[in-house]
Amino acid sequence: LQQTIVAPPTAKLRYFGGYLAVDGDTLVVGARQRDDGAVPDAGVVLVYRYSAGSWQLQQTLGATLARAHDGFGSALHLDGDLLLVGAPNETLRGAAYAFVREPTQWVQRQRFEAPPSSDAFDFGAAIVGDAQRVLIGAPSYLRGPGGAVFEWRGNGSGWVAGQTLSLPGQPGLHHFGIRLARQDGRWIVGAVRGTDG
Repeated sequence: LQQTIVAPPTAKLRYFGGYLAVDGDTLVVGARQRDDGAVPDAGVVLVYRYSAGSWQLQQTLGATLARAHDGFGSALHLDGDLLLVGAPNETLRGAAYAFVREPTQWVQRQRFEAPPSSDAFDFGAAIVGDAQRVLIGAPSYLRGPGGAVFEWRGNGSGWVAGQTLSLPGQPGLHHFGIRLARQDGRWIVGAVRGTDG
């Protein structure tokens, strides 16, 4: 054991450490509920930097539209100077955020939400991406068979909406988009089959 990282004693965080992402010398830790502040149980993400042999707290991030029980920090993806954060309970339907490091502080670049006509719920339950492409899972999407994944394409200054991915004709699958991953140019989507997964 090299180091135990605990929540700051005055932060009143709940579920600290339930969600993690790491890339190089940067670690992000989600705490999807915080008991202090004007918005009860709004989530936060704590950013740590490895320096002088230990992880040091650098910054605390929150949603611009923080709401009670918004779940901010329930999904995390870190890719160099890009941090993607899911808030699947924000405004009841969900949202997601992109932060960029400029140069040492993290600044919000964009807020994502599903199109109003999509009937997506839990949007932001899973998230993965980079500067060219972002995928956001909505495993309770109602118009498709048990969930959908929304694609956003990079345009140099942010991301614009692209395809909506689902699995038509496979009623045995549900919660499509509950987990997302990327490896060597491949984009992987998780779903649950029947009652066993």
